[in-house]
Amino acid sequence: AGGAQHVIFGTTGNILYLGDTVRCFTPKQRAAISARDDGCIIPGCTIPARWSEIHHVIPWHQHGPTNIDNGTSY
Repeated sequence: AGGAQHVIFGTTGNILYLGDTVRCFTPKQRAAISARDDGCIIPGCTIPARWSEIHHVIPWHQHGPTNIDNGTSY
């Protein structure tokens, strides 16, 4: 079976977006989201980035893409 997947590369060759056919965030996506959010984003939550989980802002089951813009820490 054939197919195509949308991939966007950064200036250093790192993958920034990998379409929406993959549910789980890659280790590099998780690292980027953790660095951006610096831990849990829920008001009053003090969980540091190293203990936070990465979740979809728009849930996967509602066709939310698995990319850095749709990921957040909590």
